[in-house]
Amino acid sequence: MFKEILENVLDEIEEFLKDKEIQYRIKLSLEKDLEDPDLEELVISIHTAQKDFNARSKLWDDIGNLVEEFLNELRIKDSDKKSQIDRFDETLAIEVV
Repeated sequence: MFKEILENVLDEIEEFLKDKEIQYRIKLSLEKDLEDPDLEELVISIHTAQKDFNARSKLWDDIGNLVEEFLNELRIKDSDKKSQIDRFDETLAIEVV
């Protein structure tokens, strides 16, 4: 289920960026949580040519909202898998650089 959610989240992000005509590169990594080294975070790093901090910050907000909406819809659609979706959401971090 984790892989399926990740693939769908990446598809949503890519579609959003393509619709906005933003050139991008996406990198995935598993990183130790700084606050709790026993936890790992799945980090989706979105690299763009955008230099303006405010524009990158807005893009980060927009993508975060998009992913949260997608996960909320998935929780409703696949309510029997809600705990797996919640676990995915808890480990996910998104950065725009």
